[in-house]
Amino acid sequence: MPMSAYRLVSPLVLILAVAVAATARGQTPDDAATMLASSSFRTRAAGVALLNTIPASALPPAAPPALMSLLEREATGQVQYNEITADGDESWQEYIVDLSAAVLRLRDARSLRGLALLGIETSRSAQEFVASLGAAALPALNEAWRAKPTVRPDVILTWGSALAVTGNSALSPADRLAVLAHLESATELYSLAVAGAAGRARLVILAPILNQIGDTTSDVIVRARLQRVSTDLRTQLALTPPVDVLSQLRAWLGGICLDARGPRNGDCTALQQLLENAAARLRAGEGGAARATLTAARQRVETARRAGTFSGVEAVTLSLDLEYLLGKI
Repeated sequence: MPMSAYRLVSPLVLILAVAVAATARGQTPDDAATMLASSSFRTRAAGVALLNTIPASALPPAAPPALMSLLEREATGQVQYNEITADGDESWQEYIVDLSAAVLRLRDARSLRGLALLGIETSRSAQEFVASLGAAALPALNEAWRAKPTVRPDVILTWGSALAVTGNSALSPADRLAVLAHLESATELYSLAVAGAAGRARLVILAPILNQIGDTTSDVIVRARLQRVSTDLRTQLALTPPVDVLSQLRAWLGGICLDARGPRNGDCTALQQLLENAAARLRAGEGGAARATLTAARQRVETARRAGTFSGVEAVTLSLDLEYLLGKI
């Protein structure tokens, strides 16, 4: 069942949680862990609710692996069901929210697959935890992308969080390129999620293309959200030195050009060389030379678009950023 990652907890949900917990009264923590194996999701929900009343450090030894296993099995459709919920009954969804929260508070890397396949739909906290695992999270996120189209917006947001991770879990340059390639390919179809990812990762170079998509969409709500995000990104873009904007643009081009072959590879190589040269000119304080190089880069993008080696959204994203840089230098 699809779930919204942005649903607010209503009084009805709180009443449901209390009711579920009440059904578990008289059960011990060990009993609750056993309840997780029930074929009734309401019984499983009662067990999860009881375990959530116990500090994570005080859970019985059987509970953490049982919770993580249950979430993964729910995510992969391996759990038996003997009940049918009525239309409008959100008991199952709230059980998954509760279960994801129970697993998330364990802060255990072994929960990665279940959280990536299902838990990231329930909260930003789950997305941030998955992202905090760095490169280890990417295969699970790729699996979620392939197996569950409904979770793709949440995968995109988690990729954005992963790009923002620093320290020992920061993505390697190669992994960053792979994530940027995913975001680039999703820009048109999942523009709202990509906008959210851009905000998390401070990808200021996406401000112009997101603004253009927002201006041209017929969906009023999507337009308003995209314009709000693009406005925030444009504010950040205006405060970003041109050489840093150019660095982001080079990385984005690297994502576009990942695994490029034939004429596309030729255009990619030529553009990378032009952008590297422009960056060197900027660092040397040679604004005029940098402008000339960026102008040549913009012409090369247009040539690639006409030849069909760059898609429309690829070319427009690059062209809009090159126009911005030409206006700043």
